[in-house]
Amino acid sequence: MHWTFDQHQCAFNNEGLRFAPRTGDGSTEDPWRDADGRPPERDPRRERDAVADYLARQPDSYRATVESLARSLGPLDVACRAVVLVPCRSEAAQLDTLLGWYADQRDLSGAPLRPEQLEVQLLVNRFADEPDDGAAAIADRYRGGRLRVTVAEYFHPPDEHAPLTMARKLSADVALWRALQRPSYPAPLYLLSEDADVAWIDPRYVALAVSTLDTRPGLDAARGQQDRCPWVMARHPLLVLMRRSWNFAEAVLARRSLRPDRNPQHDFTWNRLTTSGWNCAFTAEVYALVGGYNRDRPFEEDMDIGEKISCLRAFERDGTLVPQVNTVGWLPTRAEGSPRRWLYWAATGVEPYEDTNQHENFFRRDHERVVKDCSLTELEQLARPYTVLDPDRVTAALQRDLDFLPGRCGGRDDGRAVYQRVLTLLGFAPGEAVVSDGTLRIRSLDAVGARLERFGRFAKLMAGPYPATLPAGRAAFTWRLGAVPVRADVS
Repeated sequence: MHWTFDQHQCAFNNEGLRFAPRTGDGSTEDPWRDADGRPPERDPRRERDAVADYLARQPDSYRATVESLARSLGPLDVACRAVVLVPCRSEAAQLDTLLGWYADQRDLSGAPLRPEQLEVQLLVNRFADEPDDGAAAIADRYRGGRLRVTVAEYFHPPDEHAPLTMARKLSADVALWRALQRPSYPAPLYLLSEDADVAWIDPRYVALAVSTLDTRPGLDAARGQQDRCPWVMARHPLLVLMRRSWNFAEAVLARRSLRPDRNPQHDFTWNRLTTSGWNCAFTAEVYALVGGYNRDRPFEEDMDIGEKISCLRAFERDGTLVPQVNTVGWLPTRAEGSPRRWLYWAATGVEPYEDTNQHENFFRRDHERVVKDCSLTELEQLARPYTVLDPDRVTAALQRDLDFLPGRCGGRDDGRAVYQRVLTLLGFAPGEAVVSDGTLRIRSLDAVGARLERFGRFAKLMAGPYPATLPAGRAAFTWRLGAVPVRADVS
C-alpha cells in the first residue's frame, strides 16, 4: 500500500533521521540549501561520512551479513563511479541479455566506456527450497572481459516477508560497504537500480546518469523513460493501448503544475516523477541519508526511495512542512522492461500490481514460475487471443486508469479532463471516446487502429545496438529510432 507523507515522517523520527535542510523554496531552481544557506554541491568526503554513519546504524546481525557478502567481492575500484545493482531471483534466462547490453555501454562521444568506471553487482538470491538456476555461471562468462561483474549469493530465511526489498537493500548496502574499503574516496558514487529481466538499455545510460548527477548537484536521483519492448507489444494492440494509457496518465499527473511546491492539494505519491527499480539512478549519499530501503514495504520499495528523498529535502512554507519532489529529475535515456507480466495478465486476468491482496499476484510462486520460466513465444501464444482490439476489452482496460485519477489531479476535477487528454494522446479522434459521469464510452476504434498499425510497422526501430559510428548533429539524439534490435526475441 502507498505510504503518506505523515507515515514517512514518523518512520524518519523512529530511525533518528533528520528532516534537513528545510531551506530553499522547493522549486527546480532553488530546491534546497544546506544549513549555512549554501546551494547544493557534491562532496565525496561528506558522502563517505554519511555512508559510514548509515552502515554503523544497521543492526549487528544484518551488518555482519553485509560485511560477509562484501568481503567475498572485495572493494570497489577507486575509479568506479557507478554500481549497477541487480537482484536476480530465478531470472537466469533473461540475465545474459541484460549483461550483454551493459557490456556495450558507451561514453557520451560513443566510444566504449572505460571498464573501471562501471561495475555490475549481481545478487543471486533465493529461498532454500528454490533450485539454483545457474545465474552465477552466466555472470562468470563476462569475467575477464570489458564488463566488470561481481556475484554474491544469498539465501532468504524461510520467514522472509519482503524478499525483493531485502535483495535490493542488501545489494545497495554491500556496494556501500565495498566503497568504504577503497584506499580513497575521490568522487561521488552513484547507485543504478536495475531489474534482471530488462531487455534493452540505452548504450549511454551509465554515462548520461553520471553526467547528469555530476553537473546537477541539486538532484538526488534521476530516472529515464520506461517502455515494454515495442517490437513485442506491437503484436498485441490491447497491451500497447493499455500500457500507453498508464504511461500518459502517470506523466500528466507528474507535471510541474501539480507538484507540491505549486499545488497545495497535491497527491504525495503521484504528483511527482517517481523513482523506479530500473532505468533509475540515485546518489550513494542520499541513499544513506534516507536510511536505505525500508523492509516494512515488501513492495513499492523502488518508489519508497523517492518518497523518502522528498521528506529529507522537505521545506517549510507558512509554517507547514512541504515534501520536496524536484530533486528527482529526468534522464535522457530509455530502457525496455520485460513484457512478460502483462502478457500473463492478458491471458489470465492476474493483475501483477494489485495491492488489495498484499501483492500476492506478484510474489506467489505459481505466478512467478509461469512468468519467469515460460518462453516469450509461449506467453505470447497464451495472450494473443485476448490482446486484439475488442471494444469491450479496450474499454475495461482503459477504465482502470480513468478510475485511478480522481483525487490525484490537484483537486481540480474528477479526472475527466485529464483522461480526455490521455485519450487524445492515444490516438482517438474527437468523439470516438468520451468520458461521462466517470465512465468511458468508446464509440469507434478506427483512428486508434490506424495509429497502432503504423506503430507496428515501426516498432522494431525503437531499440537496438549502438551504431558503429555516432551520427553527427541532431541525428545523435535520434539514432535509436533507426536501429533495429538484433535480439528482438528477448524479454
